[in-house]
Amino acid sequence: MAVVCALAAACAACASNGGDTTQRPTVSSEPVTLELPDAVGIDGAPTTPLTRLETATVYLDSPDWTAQLGTSLWVRLDSGHVVRVDPRSAEVLADVKPRGSSQFAACQAFGVSTDAVWACGKALVQRIDPATNRVVQTFELDVSHLQGHAAFSDDKMWLLAADGRSLLPIDTTTSEVGTPLPLDVPCTDLAGSGETVWTVCPWDNQVLAVDVTSGSVTYRLGLAGAAGIALGDHLWVASAAGLVQLDPDDQSVEAVYDLGAVKALDVAEGAHATWVRTGWNRTEPGPTFLVGIDPVAHQVTSVVTAPKISSGGTTQEIDGQIWTSAYDDGRLVRLDIPGS
Repeated sequence: MAVVCALAAACAACASNGGDTTQRPTVSSEPVTLELPDAVGIDGAPTTPLTRLETATVYLDSPDWTAQLGTSLWVRLDSGHVVRVDPRSAEVLADVKPRGSSQFAACQAFGVSTDAVWACGKALVQRIDPATNRVVQTFELDVSHLQGHAAFSDDKMWLLAADGRSLLPIDTTTSEVGTPLPLDVPCTDLAGSGETVWTVCPWDNQVLAVDVTSGSVTYRLGLAGAAGIALGDHLWVASAAGLVQLDPDDQSVEAVYDLGAVKALDVAEGAHATWVRTGWNRTEPGPTFLVGIDPVAHQVTSVVTAPKISSGGTTQEIDGQIWTSAYDDGRLVRLDIPGS
């Protein structure tokens, strides 16, 4: 079933689909500039080569964004295909081909709700049923090609519009596309939990918290170079100062981590540590591949190096092992927890 709600005609189209046309955000005032403590570095942390930890490799065509749903690992490829992997056997269980147009330059947003996998392509968002490994719904939406995560919050999947200036909701129960929530600055990625969606807006050096039930921007934090974002028990924001760890409840800064010249590309909280997937550091020996952080002690606990893998990717901890992608290297890697 296709649900059409193009951004240019959002109000009319969404109203015809039963969306709420009265919801409008109340934007908070000037951003609160965060005061950052001295950064925690990686010097002295135990370092292990990936070759000593690697337990499986799956070769795929440009694997990038990853997510876990049920007992499976789901991986979005740059082609728009979504691959399902068994984390225990490292076998590919399904290759879900997208319907319609999907290409490298299109939206990369990827995420899961309670019972579905969501992936977007060129001006579309598709819902995949894990029971059948098939695309069961296509939503025609003009979505941002800069977004990497589709955020699940308040029983809705949230995406950014093409210009990054509004949030687009899809009700996962009714399949209705709701009214976009306008933002007054362009943003690039999302993280969601409960009734809040967080978004980073690097051109305006801001991090926004949006209450999606009222449509209001409840917090506006000033952070230079805010780019990547992830949310678990803590809020993680990659910034010019390093990787910033925040308390999502009161927005206090808990720690900042300096990973050297390596830019943090992805952050995932696991049972054993918070894992930070990095790209290749071309300016220093021993390219950093993965960093483990103790978010309570605020310490870097492990560093994994991989000189032969040059690209970044995303990370999941599943059943006591780490899965991480390396898109330009065409591989999905499983490794043991460092030090275990």
